Amino acid sequence: MSFIAFTLVTAVASVAPSRPAIASGPRTLEPSARLGVRQISERSDLSLLRLRGGEQQSTYAMLKPDIAGDAATVEAVKEMIAAAGLTLEREEACQLSAEECEAFYAEHAERPFFAALVAFVSGGQVLKMELSGDDAIAKWRALIGPTDSNKAREEAPDSVRAKFGTDNQRNAAHGSDSTESAARELARMFA
Repeated sequence: MSFIAFTLVTAVASVAPSRPAIASGPRTLEPSARLGVRQISERSDLSLLRLRGGEQQSTYAMLKPDIAGDAATVEAVKEMIAAAGLTLEREEACQLSAEECEAFYAEHAERPFFAALVAFVSGGQVLKMELSGDDAIAKWRALIGPTDSNKAREEAPDSVRAKFGTDNQRNAAHGSDSTESAARELARMFA
C-alpha cells in the first residue's frame, strides 16, 4: 500500500465513529425523530429501512371499457399513476367474459345495478393493473375519485373519474378498497 493511501485510511479510521457489530436475535424498528426515518436496530434486512411514508402495498386497478381502448387516455392515467408515486408492476389488456365479471363483482350480485355493471365491464376491453407503493390502496382510490363521475367532478376535479368517467357506472376505473380485496382481486385477475 502506498504512503498516501495508508495516510488516508489512517485518517479516516481515526475520525470515523466506531459502530457496534450487529448482533443476531430479534430485530426491531425504532423511530428516530432526529433523522425523520425509521432506523433498524440489530437488523440485517435493510429493505425495511424506509423514509417517512405509509405501508408498502400492492393494489388492483382496472381501467374499464369506457377508457381502456383509448391509448391517449390510458397514457394520461398512467402519467397520473406515476405522479402519485405509484409503480405499475404489471398490466394486461383483455376482454373479460360475463362469467368473470359476475365472479369479480359477486359482492354486488343482489344490487339492482349488477346486471348492467356486468354487461358494461364485459362489453369491451379492460386494462388490468397491479400498482405498488406507500399506501397504494388509498392513493389509487383517491386518484380515481368518488364512484359517481358527476360527484367526482364536484369533489375531486383532477381525479380519473372526474376527467374520464361519464356517470355512476361508466366511471372509468376500479380500485380495491382494502388489503383483503386487493389480495383477492390480484389473485383472481392475474391467475
